[in-house]
Amino acid sequence: MAMPARRYAFGRADEATHPDSMRATLSELLSTFIFVFASEGSVLALDKLYPDAALGASRLIAIALAHALSFFAAVTSSLNVSGGHVNPAITFGSLVGGRISVVRAVYYWLAQLVGAVVASLLLRLATDGLRPRGFAVAAGVGNLNALVMEIVMTFGLMYTVYATAIDPRRGSLGTIAPLAIAFIFNPVTTDHILLRPQLSQSSPPFILLFHSLGYANGACTYQHQPNKPSRSSEAALFCSSSDK
Repeated sequence: MAMPARRYAFGRADEATHPDSMRATLSELLSTFIFVFASEGSVLALDKLYPDAALGASRLIAIALAHALSFFAAVTSSLNVSGGHVNPAITFGSLVGGRISVVRAVYYWLAQLVGAVVASLLLRLATDGLRPRGFAVAAGVGNLNALVMEIVMTFGLMYTVYATAIDPRRGSLGTIAPLAIAFIFNPVTTDHILLRPQLSQSSPPFILLFHSLGYANGACTYQHQPNKPSRSSEAALFCSSSDK
């Protein structure tokens, strides 16, 4: 079965206000909120419970599972409405592949950004100003090494998404798409086990937004470009808070 031809489109004149677009955009906002709030909330809770514990294998697995389960829930809840992107990288890949219009892609990106920001604000309120640890490349690892790792992991994410959720030839694989994306090659899971020792703390970009919206006291370090843009928004909302 041949793949259908790519069709790049800006979007219909009525797409910006069409009910389907509104539903899909709201779905992306809510699913991104669910993912960011649950995943980063679990990290903050773990740091609060064990503030002096080293980042060992058990903590890596706990963080990875928290991210995987929250991402699985977010993708599953929005898959039949918006396609379950929950990730600007997936939205960009879908746009380049001709699967969504420019208008829909912009709506998704805005929804993902707003969802991450709202989740971070509520986390800041709920945790009384707890802040996450800063991002940095680990000792002995160069920026180029980190960049290569991030490129490979993001490619793996997009390959898995296309194979299980987008490709019309996927067959029964479509039923396990959320599970495959979350557990098999989703950066929020694999990164924390494979990349975190190299990058100190690897995360998707909208987790980084959570660490980098710009509180001026420089409490957070931002030295590498992870593979999930919408999570980057929440980061900075915590950066100026004092440790609890």
